[in-house]
Amino acid sequence: MAESTQHLPRTLVITAALVVLVHTVVMLVHGAAHMRLNIGLAPWAKIYVLGIVGIGPIVGLSFLRSSRQRTGAAILFITMIGALLFGLWNHFIAQGADHVMHLQAGPWRLPFQVTAGLLLISEVAGGVVAFALLGVLNTQTKSPRS
Repeated sequence: MAESTQHLPRTLVITAALVVLVHTVVMLVHGAAHMRLNIGLAPWAKIYVLGIVGIGPIVGLSFLRSSRQRTGAAILFITMIGALLFGLWNHFIAQGADHVMHLQAGPWRLPFQVTAGLLLISEVAGGVVAFALLGVLNTQTKSPRS
């Protein structure tokens, strides 16, 4: 079944765009901190970060501006929650090189820690905005305008 373009509240779409923009910038700085601290990722984790954390939210946002809005909101939701769970586990729970409290001293330690927290916040925000978008789209589907 093909999706049709529905009217999404402009504020929600702008909020989604801002969250994705902030998330992307923070992710790039966090990636730089990873490199400077020599914290490598397993091959599967590199693919996950590239696809789910990096590209996924941008793809979801682009679909929001097309006739596939529900797909876009779903992609945005799934990728932001997937990124949140990945970052929460690796930065705050699992005891490894990626944990914010077990980093080597140096000038990139604080940027790594701050961006790990900002990623967490942006991913929660992205999940909430995407969930709200899905709710609006679901409501519009159930009660079509006259």
